[in-house]
Amino acid sequence: MTFSYALLLGAFFLALLQCGIPLASHYYQCLNGLKWIKPLAWSQFILVALAIIGLAYAFLINDFSFVYVAQNSNTHLPWIYRLCAVWGGHEGSILLWVFILNLWTVAVVLLDQSMDLASMARVIAVLGFISAGFLLFLLTLSNPFSLATETVLDGRDLNPLLQDPGLIIHPPLLYMGYVGFSVSFAFAVAALLSGCFDRSWAVWMRPWTLAAWCFLTWGIVSGSWWAYRVLGWGGWWFWDPVENASLLPWLAGTALIHSLLVVEKKELLKIWVILLSILTFALSLIGTFIVRSGILISVHAFAVDPWRGVFMLGLLVVLIGTALCIYAFKIQNFKQPPAQISLLSRTALLIMNNVLLSVLVFTVLLGTLYPLIIEVLGLGKLSVGAPYFNLVCAPFAILILFFMGLSYLIPWKQNVRGNVLKQIVSILLSSFSISFILIILFSKKMQWQVMIGLGLAFWVLLNTFQLLGASFKKKLSLKTILKTQAAMLVAHAGVAILAIGIILSSYYSVERNVRMSVGDTLSLAGYNFKLQQVYALQGPNYTGVVATIHLNHQSQQFLRPQLRYYPITDIMISKPAIAVSFWHDLYVSLAEPVGKQTWVLRFYYKPFVRWIWMGGLCMMLGGVLAIFSRGGYQKV
Repeated sequence: MTFSYALLLGAFFLALLQCGIPLASHYYQCLNGLKWIKPLAWSQFILVALAIIGLAYAFLINDFSFVYVAQNSNTHLPWIYRLCAVWGGHEGSILLWVFILNLWTVAVVLLDQSMDLASMARVIAVLGFISAGFLLFLLTLSNPFSLATETVLDGRDLNPLLQDPGLIIHPPLLYMGYVGFSVSFAFAVAALLSGCFDRSWAVWMRPWTLAAWCFLTWGIVSGSWWAYRVLGWGGWWFWDPVENASLLPWLAGTALIHSLLVVEKKELLKIWVILLSILTFALSLIGTFIVRSGILISVHAFAVDPWRGVFMLGLLVVLIGTALCIYAFKIQNFKQPPAQISLLSRTALLIMNNVLLSVLVFTVLLGTLYPLIIEVLGLGKLSVGAPYFNLVCAPFAILILFFMGLSYLIPWKQNVRGNVLKQIVSILLSSFSISFILIILFSKKMQWQVMIGLGLAFWVLLNTFQLLGASFKKKLSLKTILKTQAAMLVAHAGVAILAIGIILSSYYSVERNVRMSVGDTLSLAGYNFKLQQVYALQGPNYTGVVATIHLNHQSQQFLRPQLRYYPITDIMISKPAIAVSFWHDLYVSLAEPVGKQTWVLRFYYKPFVRWIWMGGLCMMLGGVLAIFSRGGYQKV
């Protein structure tokens, strides 16, 4: 047994105590035991932190006595990638999962001082139960501290696709989002155990749910940016099962945020909020299961021992099954008389938002899991790709954008009046007029999909500016606007910017695959490319070639795509070169040579593709503003 393994073993027993003491104290009506809950949470965090620091140190000093280090590092690997290789494989990623869970736990202990000790103890107990399950998984089937039985000199190296700055930020951010929803889950289960869920519980839950949603948004945006930069095919979303696994809890989390708003404002949807908290965390666990269970092999996932998949599936069943059983037994305590809701009120729109997002979650989940289930059952192989997802998601996106813009104009209680109806019609006509003019100016080819999508994106933006202008007309101070409206305005504007980027980059991108020799030229979307030279490349743990491409003969701008060969893993990958601007990207990828002097190159013109990530970051910023406004969503 290594010292780091002993640390994890100690953390496991502390997690059991963290879970058991509050339950025992509640059962025996002995509240003195609750005073130990915070020290236990801190102690577990320290032990897990020391374990992950020990693993990082082993990578930095090339300690190949550990099997995990030998399989995911190499003496020639740059130090930053050796450090990030801690989460570059299965065992380390699960250790990161547990560390982040403990990080969220101590954050609750530190920051949520408004909760009474008994309520906090229930929340911490649920988080301890989750931590105990994952620590048991580490100790039994995913030990990152297993010792090698033979001497390893240089290591097998990290997957070349992971040797990129994206590895530094994307997995930790994504896991911060995944694991962050465990806090919402813990609050929901704790509310069930206490038999009380009211506005105060929603106020406690909302910042944690928003924080998890912000991290997950940032993680998805960074993952899309990473795939675009690294994979060489010019795309930003592939509808890969692992990509979908991160989208599912994001969609459910978005519904949860808006549902908590209704609880805070109207004390409605309590039963739905509790169930949605459980389902959102369940989708996070399903995402972890898909990525780390070995049921698929993709750019993101690892083929691992099938027993790990069985354990993770069992853990998913135990955690979510236990929560649903408590929900079934306790939910009658939360029933409330039917409330009268105006059909054209903001409350009704938020409920409609929940319905749309929930059906969208089910649709994406079905398309993601159905092929995997068919294959596991031995019934053949079924491919569900981008055509299915684009077709089924487009109607939901259209409706969500429409209701999002409408929410600015609709009051909370009463139905809309005549002047509001005129305003709705006026802004809709203006939005679609702008869309029509832009399409005619830039493409001279009318496409109804683009017309509708752009029109609704401008519908959201114009309503954003209209509400902001109305606030200034009422002489509201900037501080008041930031506190009461900025979160929604920024987040919804981000959705509109994202939609514009998706629509224009999807419909107006231009792609050319060509064979070129030195001196050959190509014209694409008004730009001229000339292959000037191809020369050898020598990296720390790879060799390869670099193509120098002159962009527009009168300028001095060059693109230098690379083709790298990693001899240790015997993998060749392309590293694209991108000329970035606010309005479009010029993207060049170098493929393997054809003959001695001819190369295959892929050229892409990607209009407005940067707006996708700008929109995502705006959405995240809106979430951050909502956290710090402490009520920023209540009065919009």
